Amino acid sequence: MAGATRNVLPPALLAAALLAALAMPEPRPASVADRPDETPPSSNAAPAVRLRTLTLPPPPLSPTPLPAEAHRDMEPSVPLEPPAVVPTEADAGRGRLLLDRVAKGEGPAIEIAWPNGPTARRELVGHLERCAGWQILLLARDRIWRLGDPPGRAWTPTEGRAPSGLLRDLDGPAADRATTAAIRARHGLSGGRPVGAVARAWDARLLGGLGRVLGPGWAGSGTVRARYATDGGRLAVVDVRLDGRAVPGRVDLGPLSRCAR
Repeated sequence: MAGATRNVLPPALLAAALLAALAMPEPRPASVADRPDETPPSSNAAPAVRLRTLTLPPPPLSPTPLPAEAHRDMEPSVPLEPPAVVPTEADAGRGRLLLDRVAKGEGPAIEIAWPNGPTARRELVGHLERCAGWQILLLARDRIWRLGDPPGRAWTPTEGRAPSGLLRDLDGPAADRATTAAIRARHGLSGGRPVGAVARAWDARLLGGLGRVLGPGWAGSGTVRARYATDGGRLAVVDVRLDGRAVPGRVDLGPLSRCAR
């Protein structure tokens, strides 16, 4: 996908890899809508409703013009953008609960686009490496493979050290083809899907902030789409959409230069 890549894989695909690595039961597959332009089927038309009619008096023949100040007062006001959401510890707690659902193959599909510009992408990756435990992995043969493991041995993370349940799809502008090729060569693999992983605590903050923007009931089985922005030296998630509907607000994840607590 040129320009903007899906940042997070559907929960069913990730759950299958992580739970296989942890020798846990196979997760139930989740149904995910992948096309942003796909519209749901229309429901049955509502029955016609007879409206009550009102007779209004005719307007005056010579209406008195309003002063200019009154016209300005009557102009519709532009709705203000809600303030940015800075995730709290309580938000992170709710995010951890949603990550537990994702590990079971449940919950929404979340797609966050990487920045298109190379400078912004480098800033994002640098922040993730410093603050989020960023690492590049390969999903192949239903297992997770890392560059630093012994040749031919897949990664089997323990429950305490497993990455977040949301793996980043590294197609398009987020691809790191050199690292992916090195993983394949080390383990004798052909094919596989390159992904990026972060620490569970970092994604818990991200999901908790999204929850504040989206409001109650968002963590069902729909599709959330947004994009990362690095403007003004801060990392934010902007242009949030839920099932194709724009949702006002943004998640402020803190300065790029240091790690938020």
